Amino acid sequence: MEEREFKSLLGEQLRLYRKQKGMTIEEAAWEAKIDAKHLGKVENGQRSMRAETLFKMVYTLDIPADFFEILKYYYQSRH
Repeated sequence: MEEREFKSLLGEQLRLYRKQKGMTIEEAAWEAKIDAKHLGKVENGQRSMRAETLFKMVYTLDIPADFFEILKYYYQSRH
């Protein structure tokens, strides 16, 4: 998977889970203790996240344990 594709896919999935929780970018970022502008860029596929920051988002958004399997499935379906 190319880095650009991964960033886009990760951002799409984070946005989906954030919206399912009914949170704005600012609310999710505040709760995860990360920068809202950075989260916005991640959701738009412009930036990636360190593992620690991703874990904060997984915890904040109650993302299920199979999150990476979901990313893998979406990647495979695009190729």
